[in-house]
This record gives sequence, C-alpha cells and structure tokens, in this order.
Amino acid sequence: MRRRKSAWTCALGTTMWMLMATTATAADAPLPLKRVRLYETGVGYFERGGTVGAEGLSLPVPEGHLDDALKTMVVLSPDGSGRVSGISFASSVSANMGRAIAGLDPEGSGSLDLPTLLKSLEGAPVSVTTKARQVIKGRLVKLEEPDGTQRCVTEVVDGKSTRRCETDPSRRILVLTEDGGLRRFEVDEVEEVKPTDPAWSKRMASAMSSLSSGGGSKDAKAIKVQGQGKVQLGYIAESPVWRSTYRLVLGDEASALQGWALIHNDTGEKWSQVDVELVNGQPDSFLFPLAAPRYAHRDLRTPDRSLSTVPQLMGRLVDNMWSESFGDSFGAGGLGLSGVGMGGGGRGEGIGLGTVGTIGHGSGGRGESDVLSVGNLADVGEADGVESGAMFRYRLRQPVSLNAHSSALIPFVQSKVEVRRLAYFSQPGVMARTAVDVVNETKQTLPEGTISVFADGGFAGETQLSRTKPGERRILTFGLDLDVELERGHQAHEDEPKVVQRLASGGLRVHFIRHHTVDYEVENKSGAGRKVFFPLPFVRNASVRGADEIVFDQEHDKALAVFDAPGRSKQRKTLKVDEGLWRDERTADRKTLQGLLAVDSIDPKQREILRKVLGFLDEAAQKKRAWRKTIALRGELITDAYRMRKNVAAVGDDGDAAEELAERLLKAEDRLEAMRNRIAGLKKREGELRSLAEKALEQLSNVR
Repeated sequence: MRRRKSAWTCALGTTMWMLMATTATAADAPLPLKRVRLYETGVGYFERGGTVGAEGLSLPVPEGHLDDALKTMVVLSPDGSGRVSGISFASSVSANMGRAIAGLDPEGSGSLDLPTLLKSLEGAPVSVTTKARQVIKGRLVKLEEPDGTQRCVTEVVDGKSTRRCETDPSRRILVLTEDGGLRRFEVDEVEEVKPTDPAWSKRMASAMSSLSSGGGSKDAKAIKVQGQGKVQLGYIAESPVWRSTYRLVLGDEASALQGWALIHNDTGEKWSQVDVELVNGQPDSFLFPLAAPRYAHRDLRTPDRSLSTVPQLMGRLVDNMWSESFGDSFGAGGLGLSGVGMGGGGRGEGIGLGTVGTIGHGSGGRGESDVLSVGNLADVGEADGVESGAMFRYRLRQPVSLNAHSSALIPFVQSKVEVRRLAYFSQPGVMARTAVDVVNETKQTLPEGTISVFADGGFAGETQLSRTKPGERRILTFGLDLDVELERGHQAHEDEPKVVQRLASGGLRVHFIRHHTVDYEVENKSGAGRKVFFPLPFVRNASVRGADEIVFDQEHDKALAVFDAPGRSKQRKTLKVDEGLWRDERTADRKTLQGLLAVDSIDPKQREILRKVLGFLDEAAQKKRAWRKTIALRGELITDAYRMRKNVAAVGDDGDAAEELAERLLKAEDRLEAMRNRIAGLKKREGELRSLAEKALEQLSNVR
C-alpha cells in the first residue's frame, strides 16, 4: 500500500533502504540536476530527477560530500510510480585505513616519500628496472637505510699516501630474485619498482587514492541508483554561503530597493537551466562520518601462558600490540558555522542611542517603574513584523545556467519602499549623519547585507542593512551632513513620588514620575528642509511633548524624537518628558519617612500609613531616650549604694549611725530594683512600637 502526501511518495521499493558499497560503472547515465536550494549555514540542497531504467542512474557527488549525501538523501516519486531497490557506491577509505592497507603505520602522519613507499612494499613480488634498463623480477625483501658506514680510500700523490673516508649516504633495496639469488640495488640506480601481483597493485591504488587526497578529494564519486520509474533524489552538501547586497535608489516621489544575491557553483558540474532558491534561515546541519567503513575496537586477551606464532608476530612484540591505540585521528576544528557571515553583516554605521539618564536619588537601586503607567514610547510608529516560519525562500524567476567553479550576481528583490531622508544625530552636539528612514514593505524578511545609496543621479554613500522583517523600520546612515546642527541647552527635572512599596530587605521602593524640561537649538544652514532625528535618553515608560514626531527604532530598541528644520532656519525646541521610574531606599527610617511625607503627591491612604508608622517610630525613639536616661541615673545610684555599703562596714554596729546608714542603703536598693523594672518596661514598649511600625509598613502593598 502506498501512502500519498501532496502527490509525493517515498520511492523505496523494499522495506529497507539498502546502501550497497559496490563500484558504480562509469557507463551509468547521470541523473540531471533540477533544483538547488542554498542556505546561509554553508550547505545546499541539491535535487535531481529522471527516469530509472535497467542500467540505473548515477549521481556525480564529490567525494568530500559523500557523507552529507548519504545521511540526508531522500528519494521521492512525483507520481507514485517510481521504485528504488538500492543505492550503491564505491567504498571510501579513510586516511588511516589507507596507510594500513599500504603497510604503513595507521596513526602516522608523515609525507609519502619514496623510501616510505618502498618500505611498504617489503615482501611484495616486484619487477625492478634499473637506469641501465636491466629488469629483475623477484620479491623486495628489505629497504636498507644508511647505517653510518664509512668508505675509505688511499690515494698516493708525489710519493705520499693519503687516506680519505666518507659516510655512505645511499639507500639500497634487497631483492630475492626468481632464481633464488639475493641482489642489492642502490635506490638512486633504480628507475622503476612495480608490484607484479594484481591484487597487491589494486590494494596500493586504493590506499593511494585516500592518502594522496588526504580524504578530501573533490573528484566526483558516482552513486548508482537501482530501480525503475520516475524518481527525484534530494540531498544536502557543503556549499558556499550565498550573500546579499542591496541598492537603494532615492527619488523625489518614489524610491526603489534592489536586492542582489551572490551565488557560487563550486562543483565540477555545470548548472544548466537549474531552478535556484535562496533560503534566508539557519537550519542546523553537522558533519558526520558515514560513508567510510568503520571497525569496532576489540580487546586483546592474553593467554595465561606466553604463546607465540611467527605469522602473528612477524617481528612485533605482544606488548607493542597490546599498547597500540585504535581509531582514526581527527582534527580539532569543527564546522565553524558561527563564523559564517552574510553580506557585510553588522549594523550599518553603529547608531549610538545614548544611555538612560540619572534617575532617582535613593541610596539603593533604580530603574523603570512597573507600577506607574506614564506612557509607552515603543507604541509610536511600531510595526509588527510578519514572519510565517523560521526560514524564507526566494525563488529566482528564471532558471540559472552557471559553469562549474563560477559565480553570479542575480537579482532577488525589486520593490518600492517608503523612505524619508533625514539628518541623524547620535546625540546633541555631535556632527550629523546623512540617513534614511526605511520600512520593509515586502512580504518577506530581507537578509543582512551591504547597501549602496544613490540619489540626485549619483552615488550618495553606503552602509549595511541588518536582518529586517516585513513592516520593520531601519535607520540607515551613510555619510556626513555638514549643514545641520543640534545643541542641547537648559535642562531641569523634578521628581514626583506616587507609590511606596515595602521591600523584603527592609527598605522601601518609591515609584515616582520625573518631569524633564529640555531645550534644544536646531539650525539648518542649507536651503532644503530637513527632518532631524535623535535618540531620546529615557525609559520606555515615558511620554514626550514638544517634538514634531516620535518614531521607534526597533533595531536598537529606542525612541527617536523628530524635529522639522526648514531651510535656512534657526529655532529653539523644548521637550517636556515624563518618566515613570523607581528608586530604592535601603532603610525605612524617620528621615526617609519625613522626606516622603513632605510631598503631597503620594496616595492619601499610603500617606496615612506612613504618618502612622512615623508616629510609632517617634514614640519608640522617646522610649529609647527614656530607658537610656534611666540607665544613666541607675549608674549614679549604684555608685552611691556602693559607697554606703563601705560606710556601713566601717561603722559596724555603732548605734544610731549604723541604723541610719542601713536604712538609706535599703531605700537605694529598692530604687535600683524599680529602675531595672522601668528599663525593662521601656525596652519592651520600644520593641512593641517598632513591631507595630513594621506591620503598618506591610500594609503599603495592599494600597494602590
């Protein structure tokens, strides 16, 4: 039973998709490239389509792209009639496996020079051809490296003998000939060493195909499709990132935005009338080793008794075998997708929007109030970007023909745009920038890229456009405006507390409205009028009066004030701004409460609570002063009592004097006891009053 979905059917003819690692013949007909979809994450989706016959079809995939193709390939049938019984390809050999096949160290990384390759042929049947054209057949026994042996000769000149010695630098190969003899040849005298066993030659060829390319060959590797009927095969592969660049043509009545896409065909295959789609989105993609055979690690178990066989060891020690490491080595690089940019990237001229001004005078934190609602500067002129998904596709209107290893600049956007010319100030007192206020009126997101501006029949400047959703605005600066000046004059502010909250830390949070008055001087020396834009250094929760217009810069999350500046004019503008802010007071002491009660803008119910708290604190302060004074008096009385005890001891039982001193001492002790009780009572009452103050402060949160 086939299950259809949007007229597409998975075209697998069996219950399992078999990837058969066999060699595809060069005679297979290639499957034509129909569609290419390029992504900004460095991959491309390639779709091929055709009819599979008895001989099968092939996909010319670069060897370096084989892993991507195998892990992402999808087989579809447009009409449901296609069947695919299997996909076959020539096995890839990793560089480590290639070295192992060649008889080299699998974990080695040295270059493949002549001595290394000759050493790998030790034991192979070979044919050796010398430079003298002598041919000897046999087995290559060993490559002999220079051992430091010195050759010495004695020369006699004018009756005097001289002995001269030199180290022999020669490498030699030792060959067991077919007639059983051993012959030694210096490598420098050898013209050719050729394996005579076809199996050995095939093994070496397979190894060298991996080692010579380092595993990253760009040569096409045929993937053979076996089945029947019409099929379409899609897969992803590494591809150059497509980038965008724009042209903004300013006109008196209408302006136009042109978007151009720079695409690259870095494959060895020509694109002929291929449908190209450009995707503005970043789906996850990763590299994964899949095509090359992999081998699981097996533990080496050693017997209780040491046993040895010559074929197994072949001059190697068991200890060496036991300590060998397994698995392929790999680089520490990675995909590096985060480093891939689009167009020029960035945010144009880097519009400086200033910082939030000083708010509040409390000793704690400060910020934008979420209790007071003064206004929302983001509401003005804010458009909602419409985005139907994580990715947008731009399908080019005409099929693309592009030679192998070629690039093209192709238009993908042509639209009228709403544009206003303006003079932009990052802050008053700095030089103005020539700029435009642009709104994306297309139905799709514009990718980031460079943008060149043309006006008055010529080039006006260039900047960069950040990713822009439909309906979003961008302030783009692209040059200096020497004719307009903006200066900030007198400024003042006044705080109006409104709401008080109790903090868990014991302090108070005061929500207040800050009323600003700021004067500006605007001068336009040119004959043409200007729109002067500059960012407002206020929080969102604010209202502004006095500007000719307020716009919101969505890219930088800041409100901008706009002044109209007619030609050859100088004028003063005054902004009235109300901000909803808060500040924290670390303690709710008498000084803080007295300051809050000194203004009448706080909610009447909260004022009553604060007044009650202040009353409790005042009474508690009185009790504290009273018990401190009592403690001082008690100290004086303790001194007197001590002196009387000494006097009583000195008089002893001497009549009336002793009795009088004893009576006075008893009265003093009674007074000390009364003072102790009074101090305890005053401290207890002070604590009660402060508790009442705390409970009253907790009621602040219930009053708005």
